[in-house]
Amino acid sequence: MLIPSNPAAAWPRSEVGGMNTESFGKTLLELYRLARTVPMQQFQRHALDAISARFDFDSAWWGMASNVPGQPIAVHASLPYHLPASYPSLWDGVKEDDTIAQAVMAAPGTTSNFGRKQLYASPGLASLMARFGIHHCLCTVTMLSELNLMCFTSLYRLEGKPAFTENERRYKQLLMPHLTAALTSNWMLHLERTRAARTGPARSALAVVDRRGMLYVADQGLAELLRRDWPNWSGPLLPPVLVDH
Repeated sequence: MLIPSNPAAAWPRSEVGGMNTESFGKTLLELYRLARTVPMQQFQRHALDAISARFDFDSAWWGMASNVPGQPIAVHASLPYHLPASYPSLWDGVKEDDTIAQAVMAAPGTTSNFGRKQLYASPGLASLMARFGIHHCLCTVTMLSELNLMCFTSLYRLEGKPAFTENERRYKQLLMPHLTAALTSNWMLHLERTRAARTGPARSALAVVDRRGMLYVADQGLAELLRRDWPNWSGPLLPPVLVDH
């Protein structure tokens, strides 16, 4: 789907689900302010708080995912927003049935608008959606090719709420690259502050990594350093020796 190059000209300034061209710009400014000022562990929640002030949704799921060839898709560093902490593990049990993930991964950068019919088309996904009363969803994936990762966000509305409109879908699609950029900027700032507070060898690199060795963001020189000792390394997982260490 094509997005107008000038959304202010293509869309009315009247409120659309709490979002218009003026409030969209204010939301972007707030996202980048939060990226500079909020600690890494709190950024995703604060960012979704800022978006929910102007965009009508009941809950959300935002995180990173890897789709390593030969392995099932895996979700990392995700935030279930107004959903229980167990949501990612519940999804993991039905992910083979997740038609949302299949559709958005086939069209990265494009926001898909799912209604009840699509969300309840497969038994596994239907059971998850019914458990939380979710009837509407806007979902987008952006690719982080340098680390072989995807960033995703799903915004949900509950039973009884109106479906997302086409204008809302467009605003979500425009918002997603900024969400991804703000998240990675927030993590990079964390690395810069960490570097400023420590002493170490001049030839060093820093990265944000989880306990499984999954890389989320890294200094520009990290890949070069890793490939010096592991020439075939491509990410997003650290080489096994480093994971063990």
